[in-house]
Amino acid sequence: MIGCYETITIWKKRYNSQTKKDEYTRSVIPVLCKWRVREIRTVTERGAITKRYATVIIPYDNDYQFDGKIGDYVALGLHETEITGEKPYTAAELKEHLSPDFMQIEYIKDGTFSPIGRRYKIEGVV
Repeated sequence: MIGCYETITIWKKRYNSQTKKDEYTRSVIPVLCKWRVREIRTVTERGAITKRYATVIIPYDNDYQFDGKIGDYVALGLHETEITGEKPYTAAELKEHLSPDFMQIEYIKDGTFSPIGRRYKIEGVV
């Protein structure tokens, strides 16, 4: 897919009922993706608010089925760091270290049936 030249790391969250804690599995998405950040400014009664959103386009590949979920974490680039939940390997610490190239998935669109470009689209606040 045109414009897809970025490596993306994903930390998939799952709940461990024995430890009663969230655990994360890190992997690298095996297809090159597109990472785009945009700022949205709004004016409210309390003043101006600016939020940065990241959009990631993951091209469809017969050998890879994207299985991320809302709440998983995604970062631009190849990262070896694991999220353990213990300092300094918490999601908050990782976000602070990798910002603005780190987000929690808030939206997923499966566009693999689109005739104009089969892909997945994920978004979140940076």
